[in-house]
Amino acid sequence: MISYGRVLDSLERENDMSWNDNGVIPKWLYDVIVSPRIDYRTGFCSFYAIGCIVSLGLLCYRPHNCISSRWKEQDCLPLLLFLLHTSRRLYETLYVHIYSKRRMHSLHWLAGASYYLLTALTFGGLPTKEPCYCGNRFSSRKWFVLCVFVASKVQQYDCHRHLAQGRRDGNHKERYFIPYRGLFRYMTCPHYLLEMIIYGCLVLCVGCTRNSLVNFCFVVLNLSSRWVDTRRWYANYFGRHVGFR
Repeated sequence: MISYGRVLDSLERENDMSWNDNGVIPKWLYDVIVSPRIDYRTGFCSFYAIGCIVSLGLLCYRPHNCISSRWKEQDCLPLLLFLLHTSRRLYETLYVHIYSKRRMHSLHWLAGASYYLLTALTFGGLPTKEPCYCGNRFSSRKWFVLCVFVASKVQQYDCHRHLAQGRRDGNHKERYFIPYRGLFRYMTCPHYLLEMIIYGCLVLCVGCTRNSLVNFCFVVLNLSSRWVDTRRWYANYFGRHVGFR
């Protein structure tokens, strides 16, 4: 359910999976939640748009006297960084990524939309008495975290541009290539690792609260699973040329 694109096609072929009319899922239920019906570009645009809109709404909701209240600048920082991240991902979806004609099923869209909604609330929600494990002071450590965040975003943008060069016409049947530019020389999915680092920076900025740590664990588990699936797909498609990555 968390895989998509060429990796999902490969997994379905390997396991001889067929969601439609398989005798397990009723056809009406399949048609409602599993049947592919949402264009991938539209789906991902809606994910990042939800993150941007909710983040902007939370920023506008903050009281004007936030400097002298519980709403201090370090509380605003994680939300501002998340807004910056989702804005950049929205831009990439519109102008950088090249999608095939595959479609996203409704359950995938619901999971993604709810994730970005809850993540915006996690990093920019109302002040609570939830324990903070790393402190909230804007120290030199947070300046270092900011530098890591910006560097990771720049590198991830470069990775996404490089990947987009592999499918200029959006035809998923065209032969793929093994990316070797930049961080791709050392690993199969550096953009996934950079995404983990970006969310790790958000967790440190918000103060390592319980909800942010749960969010980070989900990101790591989700992207690690997709990393393994993607590496397996590269190995099956290109054979030994993938190497140790």
